[in-house]
Amino acid sequence: MPKYQKNITGIEDKILALYATGMTTRSVAEQIKNLYDVKISAETVSNISNRIIPVPLP
Repeated sequence: MPKYQKNITGIEDKILALYATGMTTRSVAEQIKNLYDVKISAETVSNISNRIIPVPLP
């Protein structure tokens, strides 16, 4: 595996599952850090969830 990369197989599914329970993006990011020791931003959580759960247009 290249330097500074981690195997994140399944993390996106976990992010979506946590987000679907009603957790905030910051809370999801904290849980991912605790579970996988991978630091992600709340914005990354939002980007991942928007791929599956689109934001409605005004």
